[in-house]
Amino acid sequence: MDSKIFYTITEVSKILKLESYVLRFWEREFSMITPTKQARGKRLYRKEDIAIIKYIKELLYDHGYTIKGANKHLTKSRVKQIINASKEQGLNLSFFDQIQEENTSTSNKAHLEKINEQLEEIEKLLK
Repeated sequence: MDSKIFYTITEVSKILKLESYVLRFWEREFSMITPTKQARGKRLYRKEDIAIIKYIKELLYDHGYTIKGANKHLTKSRVKQIINASKEQGLNLSFFDQIQEENTSTSNKAHLEKINEQLEEIEKLLK
């Protein structure tokens, strides 16, 4: 890749050897793919977007993940990155230790939703 800031869907398609319709489909399936859209709906991808798409492609095509499995894997990876970055910045993450000790059955859904909200708040602080 060169030193451009944004790439069109056609350029990303060529770089990653994926069809444009696959990229559009993955945008719907993977919330972390967030190209900038111009007023007319033209997608512009950053290098970070391309890196995420490349990783998703590897998970699906090379490692045999399903879309659901890849999403789970990416969510876990993202949570770990947020936690590590938060600890580096000295944020209190004592609630996270509770997650690892508790059973993650459906009866804990409300608790998990609360934790997810807290993680989203931490992510906002890190941006």
